[in-house]
Amino acid sequence: MGWLDSVALFLIGCVGLHVPRSFTLLYVLIALVFGLSRREVHDVVPEATEFRRWRLTVLLLLLFSASYCLGMLSWGLWTWSADRLDLINALLLPALLFVAGLQAASLGRMWSTRLLLAYALGAVLYPLIALMLAREPWWSWGQIFPSEIQVPWGASTLMNVRSVEQNAYPALLLLPPALLLLVRPGPRARRLLVTVLVGLGLLGGHVIWSLNGRLGWLALLCAGLPIVGLVAAGPGRQAFHWWRKPAVLVVLALGALPAFLKFRSLIGSANQGIWSQGFCDERLSMFGGMLSRLHEAPWGGRLLRVPYLDCDGVALLFAAESVQQSMAHDVVLDVYFNAGIIPTLFLLIALAPPLLLILKGFIFSWRDWDWEVALRWSWLCLLLSQWLFQPLLYSDGLLFYFSFFLLGLFAVESRRGFDVASIRKTQVPVDSVCPM
Repeated sequence: MGWLDSVALFLIGCVGLHVPRSFTLLYVLIALVFGLSRREVHDVVPEATEFRRWRLTVLLLLLFSASYCLGMLSWGLWTWSADRLDLINALLLPALLFVAGLQAASLGRMWSTRLLLAYALGAVLYPLIALMLAREPWWSWGQIFPSEIQVPWGASTLMNVRSVEQNAYPALLLLPPALLLLVRPGPRARRLLVTVLVGLGLLGGHVIWSLNGRLGWLALLCAGLPIVGLVAAGPGRQAFHWWRKPAVLVVLALGALPAFLKFRSLIGSANQGIWSQGFCDERLSMFGGMLSRLHEAPWGGRLLRVPYLDCDGVALLFAAESVQQSMAHDVVLDVYFNAGIIPTLFLLIALAPPLLLILKGFIFSWRDWDWEVALRWSWLCLLLSQWLFQPLLYSDGLLFYFSFFLLGLFAVESRRGFDVASIRKTQVPVDSVCPM
């Protein structure tokens, strides 16, 4: 791995860490990816061919960005003087990052795997530092933050816990790939990688418990079910004897103790925060109300007003001026609420072909998944949960834009069927992924 590759991994780790000027780092990362892909001998599929294959998607993303920015400006929700950086990012980053993802596929699967791990590492460090700053004393595991928490840097000293908590999801979702690595035979060097993945996963789970979150566990369930099925399906008798491995028992013990302690502290504060609702989610009522009233405000402008019920049957109001809820907690509905039907349609039409191809690639290659494919599935589950149930465009713009990079990358890899033999640089020893 050359020094430019190391710089790219460092940059994406800093983006995950949400350091100041992270959006600038995204532009530098795009330039690096294009530079690195130019130096490769493209012996699989020339990237010019990939771009031609997806040029309609790129055009649609450009149209989405232009119409969204125009809608925000025309309604006065953004102004050039106050929001020009947001405008520039919204106008350029979706298409640029999607094309960069197409290019990144030429750098090899292991390169992309390192990139995903670097983001997860940086992202989980951010809320861990926040917890250390906010807790008194810093090691007080029983202290839970249901609403706001102090963050180490940024424009605001305090931030909503949902915006901070979601940074732990990439780390938590390393547990399914770690399980697949653990139960399959391989070199002893795998143990170090399994330890790193499980350690990061437990740290991610610790953050989510501490910030009283639920959505991360839904994403973990989605990411873990295919892995459990894969382990149970074979090969041969190995599927029924993997639990005898001492390493598995150690991992389960390490995970069970902090989980038990967290559960006890959570039960002690069950009348507070989001867990007091159990498994009920008022967003579903709000989504249903919004979908039934989209025709009332087809051009956006935050004009839509939607009554809905919370988990206790209390009537609430979704509206721009509402103190109860003013964001849809769904990327597509948020775009519609702000800028109307035109950018929403461009976005949906742009996302549909690559997303369907990616899902098809995962489904048809399921029996041949290795831990790197499982890692990509975890990321897809993460993005789906965030796009569907979080106001991601506003709560974590970095992850929202990075989604387009992953969409381009996974689209190319899925079209190749995640075939290890067909992707360059995959014949790298498993322990070589650890140094980042």
